[in-house]
Amino acid sequence: MIQRWLGLLCQLLPGVSGAVVTRRDGSLWASWPEGLEPEPLRAFCAQVEDVNSEAGNDGLTRLAMPLYSGKLHVGAVAVELPLRADQRSTTELLLRWSQAWLELLSENLRESQRGLEKVLRVVEQGSRFASVSENATALATALAEEMHVARVLVALHWRGKVRVAGVSGTPTFDHRSDMFALLEKDLNSAHEIPSDSEYRRWLATRNPPLDAISLPLADGCMVLLFPPEQPPSNAIKAQCRQISRLIGPLLQSQNEARQGFFWRWQTRFKKWCNEASARKKTLAFSAGALLLLAFLCFPGTHRVTANAALEGKIQRAVVVPEDGYLQEAAIKAGEVIQAGQVLAQLDNKSIQLEIQRWQAEKQEYERQYNRELTALNPVEMRIAKAKIAQAEAQLNLYRERLQRVRITSPIDGVIIKGDLSRAIGSPVQRGQVLYEIAPLDAFKLVIQVAQKNIRYVQEGQSGHVVLSALPHDSIPFSVTSVASVYSERDKDIVYRVEAEITGQFPSLRPGMSGYAKIETGKKPYAWLVVHPLWDWLVLKLWRF
Repeated sequence: MIQRWLGLLCQLLPGVSGAVVTRRDGSLWASWPEGLEPEPLRAFCAQVEDVNSEAGNDGLTRLAMPLYSGKLHVGAVAVELPLRADQRSTTELLLRWSQAWLELLSENLRESQRGLEKVLRVVEQGSRFASVSENATALATALAEEMHVARVLVALHWRGKVRVAGVSGTPTFDHRSDMFALLEKDLNSAHEIPSDSEYRRWLATRNPPLDAISLPLADGCMVLLFPPEQPPSNAIKAQCRQISRLIGPLLQSQNEARQGFFWRWQTRFKKWCNEASARKKTLAFSAGALLLLAFLCFPGTHRVTANAALEGKIQRAVVVPEDGYLQEAAIKAGEVIQAGQVLAQLDNKSIQLEIQRWQAEKQEYERQYNRELTALNPVEMRIAKAKIAQAEAQLNLYRERLQRVRITSPIDGVIIKGDLSRAIGSPVQRGQVLYEIAPLDAFKLVIQVAQKNIRYVQEGQSGHVVLSALPHDSIPFSVTSVASVYSERDKDIVYRVEAEITGQFPSLRPGMSGYAKIETGKKPYAWLVVHPLWDWLVLKLWRF
């Protein structure tokens, strides 16, 4: 700015050969023209307190004058020009006028900078958040504070209508209140606030009364409420327009994003329909109809979807062999076991006592036999021998029962049911199921097919199942049997369909569940889309 001011000053004064402006510390601030040696004039500016002049040997006169900003000394200006005695007062007067002009430019520049800072503060406050509602509220609040108006409302388009999105100083508000309902009515009908609108009349009845103006926004408008005797100045309106140009695109993009893909697509489609020619519309709709017809006639795979769960092909139950008390059970459901591994053990104290008793009785019978043998008493010998055999049989029985107190696994697999860790010491009965075991490498898939789809399912059909535990793996299977047995589930009849997993999947476990899709054949897409509705309609008509 100083360089431009110095250039204009030199054009105003006739015959200027050179000019400089120095700062308060004596350093060079600006010079004119380009290529001027500024040192002589800069030295002449030093210690200048008022308009000073000095005549040179080359017929040129140097004039210097201090520069002030208000009462603050900021520097000095010096010019060199041919000057007659009768021109001195006029030239000094022009220098003083130029200083006043410089102060006016500086004040305008400072005012412009303050306005720019105000605009930037409002834009910063109105673009901090990720949601359009929060940004609209922050924008309205910052505008009301910076522009010194009573209240600011930000209205944006929402699905074909203009709705208030933000109110200064109010994070939540009710659209049904008169302040917002009447405003939205005016904006939707006239896209502005008419001078005789119901909204203006309502504002005039407030205490204190208010007036309103609307300023355009990229996707709506900003409404400023103010006392009628203190309307916004033209400078404030200009600053609001600058804010609208800066922050409008951001609010518009956020507002479009929150309206959803379908609404954005519908809006763009309506815009294209309004702008496109009749020939383009005919071609586009014809092409779309042909593509839709071709798509509906194209064959697709019909799939029956149903709930499914894995079960072991062979499930073995481990039962209690004898009545007794549970002494040890360290295995829990979910553990992988091997054939012959001990799963649980019963208390064997009573059996040990019985073995000791019968051993003692056997020894007594043997001694009795020896006595009768010595006495040559054949009848008593036969009786003692029979009792020895009876005791031996009882010993064999209890020894066998002693071996059965250790309950072992009959096969390799995984425990799918049973947890006896909290039942140690409790009585168990013969035949009571302690564990259920399923093999890890032999599974069958049980699919519960609804009654409306069972007619499509046959043996030999293939499909894929996705389990909840393995959502990223699509596991193939083949249907092995379609049973006629049904059950009720969720108020519907379902039929049990069994299938075999094809391929090796080490991560599978019995009990895993998910959703199976059985491929029943090829059908046109038109049939795939229409047949559920058609079946429902036929069934409803049959009822009447």
